[in-house]
Amino acid sequence: MRLVSAISLTLVCLLLSACGYRPLYGGGESSAVVAALSQVSVAEQKSRAGQLLRNELLSSRVGASGSNSAYILDMVVTEKGEARAGTRARITYRLSVDYRLTDSRNGKIVSEGKSYSIVPFDTVKVPLADLQAENNARERAARELGQDLKIRLAAFFVEPNR
Repeated sequence: MRLVSAISLTLVCLLLSACGYRPLYGGGESSAVVAALSQVSVAEQKSRAGQLLRNELLSSRVGASGSNSAYILDMVVTEKGEARAGTRARITYRLSVDYRLTDSRNGKIVSEGKSYSIVPFDTVKVPLADLQAENNARERAARELGQDLKIRLAAFFVEPNR
């Protein structure tokens, strides 16, 4: 019985090693992705939601710390809250971004796209609590959107000539 288990485990390990899986942020080629992400300059934002999104990107190591960045990420962030199904007790907060990644050496747009995050929250008709719930929804949406943008940029840097 132990022999069968050992053979099965060995076969599973061999099959998994040949599957072609490559970690996105690991060593080897992936370390080039991490280095490329650090060469992206994230443009300043005017809205609070835009600032939260920018901060999320910077805290996840997307963004250059100097003026000599290889890429510039421009974002147009829009936010909207809507009452759900005719009731004011449940609000759906939508944060969306149109982004454009530009090569700073030649000004050419190398990647662009749209993404969004939808976060519902409840209101209780207490102004301070409702304001806090809205702020919490904005922060959650910015976190989700920031992680999505980071993955999209990393995927671009894995195969930039797609």
